[in-house]
Formats: sequence, C-alpha cells, structure tokens
Amino acid sequence: MMLALVSSVFVSGALAGPASADPFLTKDELNFIGAVAPEGYGGDVYATVRAGHEVCSLLDQGLTHVAIQRFVADTFSDRRQNADYYAALFSQYASYNLCPRHIGEFGQV
Repeated sequence: MMLALVSSVFVSGALAGPASADPFLTKDELNFIGAVAPEGYGGDVYATVRAGHEVCSLLDQGLTHVAIQRFVADTFSDRRQNADYYAALFSQYASYNLCPRHIGEFGQV
C-alpha cells in the first residue's frame, strides 16, 4: 500500500511538466521561458536563459536598444518580418524576469 502511494505521488509529480521539475532553473528563469516561448523563442531553454542574462549584461553596459535587439535577432537567427519587435519583447521579458533593475527601459511588457 505504501509503495503504491509513493509511486502515485512520484508519477503525479513527474506529470507536472518539465518547467516545474527543472532543478537547474530559478523561478524567475522559468517565468522568463514561459513568457518568451510563445513569442517564438523556444527550443533550448538553457540557451534562451543565457541569452536573457546576456541582454541584462548588455543593458548594464549601456548598449542601445537597437544593438540589443540585433543581438537577440542574431542569437536566434530570427529573420521574421517583425524580428525587431519580437527582440524588443524578448528584452522586455528579460528585464522584467531576470534583471528588474532595468524594468521599463524597453517600455512595458
């Protein structure tokens, strides 16, 4: 009986989803991934999180928004018609979730 209970708890925890079960990402990083994935920045979550942290670093260095948008578009080989718009969204979500000291520098999310 105890084994069945433990097994059902383990299975239900495993079904909660990969984002909630990832021990290597912080809550803020998981929120960031949840925000940018629907905008086309899915795939390798760790590479996406690294790019988000790099946006924070570029903001710390005082790079222009255009340069940061270009970094995001180039990092993801984004050649969509509105790539700059989506790169700005990515940067907004990065500042909101990963470096709140820069909230508002790309406008509101």
